Amino acid sequence: MIDFVRKGDVIYITKLDRLTKSGIVLHNIIKFLDNKYINLKVLHQNINTTSPADRLLFTMLGAIAEFER
Repeated sequence: MIDFVRKGDVIYITKLDRLTKSGIVLHNIIKFLDNKYINLKVLHQNINTTSPADRLLFTMLGAIAEFER
């Protein structure tokens, strides 16, 4: 999927831990998507990476998911 996304696309996932279980990998994916102007929406946690508050929540939930694992 990462090879096919284009500028302006939106990636929808059901839960954050379905994307990755590693905080470092999550950070790298988000950086990659930011560089390509691609948004990510997490349906169950109601997160949209376009707002700063949701980005903070996204990072915190990623850390919690890694801790739970």
